[in-house]
Amino acid sequence: LLFVVWSITIIGAFIKIFWINAPRWVSAGLYLGMGWLSIFVFLPLVKSMAPSGLFWLSLGGILYTVGGIIYGLKKPNIDKPWFGFHELFHLFVLAGTFCHFMMMYFYIA
Repeated sequence: LLFVVWSITIIGAFIKIFWINAPRWVSAGLYLGMGWLSIFVFLPLVKSMAPSGLFWLSLGGILYTVGGIIYGLKKPNIDKPWFGFHELFHLFVLAGTFCHFMMMYFYIA
C-alpha cells in the first residue's frame, strides 16, 4: 500500500510539473484515489480500532472526499465575492483534519 501511495504521489508531482494546465479533476482524482486506498486496510482497522476512532477516521475521510469533489468540479457556484467553491473546499478540508485530529487524540494518545 505504501508503494502504491508513493507511486501516485510521484505521478501527481510529474503531472504538476509537466502538465501545468491539467484539468483540476485530474489532480483531485489522484488525491481522492490516494485517500480511498485505505479501504483496502479497512477490515484490519475495524478489528483493531475502537468504534469511536473508526467513526472519526471515517467521518474525516468523507469530509475530505466531499471537499475534493467540490474542488474538482468547481461547484457549487456561490454568488458571493468573498466566498466561493474554493473557500468551501477549505472548510471541508479543515473539518476533515479536525476529525482526524480527534481520532488521534482519543485513539492514539
